[in-house]
Amino acid sequence: MTANPRADGRAYLTEAALHRPVVHVRRYAVDRADQALADLAADRATGVAVLVTG
Repeated sequence: MTANPRADGRAYLTEAALHRPVVHVRRYAVDRADQALADLAADRATGVAVLVTG
């Protein structure tokens, strides 16, 4: 088995530049981390769940 992570990375970045990925971010206050985990486990949050302070 051979691998060329550098070539794979270049191919990925080329595709990403052509097809501009869309990232959905859902913010949760850090004191609601339990809700964030529950939402992720139940597939209620799509994309990325981020804990924020302040």
